[in-house]
Amino acid sequence: MFLRDGEVSIGLTYMTGTLVRLGQRLATTLTGGERWSWLPYLLLWLGLLCGAILAPLRLHASGWTLCGSRLQAPG
Repeated sequence: MFLRDGEVSIGLTYMTGTLVRLGQRLATTLTGGERWSWLPYLLLWLGLLCGAILAPLRLHASGWTLCGSRLQAPG
């Protein structure tokens, strides 16, 4: 219904589309399809997750603080 040529045909954001494709490739792998086709999509999500975790930690270590909805420089 929402597939066209094996791909999702409805509009998705970049990372949501990546998550959908990850799920599709995992399902394909579990049903006897290509073994590692899901790995590139997992790596994209891990990159996003690492950035979301490491960026605030790095800012905090540099002395930056969150003041309301703005970042405040050290000093």
